[in-house]
Amino acid sequence: MIFIDDILKLSAAEKILLIEKVWDSINPNEITIPEDHIAETRRRIDALRKGEVSLSSWEEVRKRIYSSQ
Repeated sequence: MIFIDDILKLSAAEKILLIEKVWDSINPNEITIPEDHIAETRRRIDALRKGEVSLSSWEEVRKRIYSSQ
């Protein structure tokens, strides 16, 4: 059995590998997406299609983040 204290002793690289293993073990068919999340996603897609909002590239977002610090 794995204990939290053992996990916390792992190196950063080992923790990342552990996270990858756990992530890969998740069956997407077992995940339930809340209805309000689905509705919000549909609302945002609709707004994008109507031209009510625009998208930003990662580079633009990163510049905004770092310029506000």
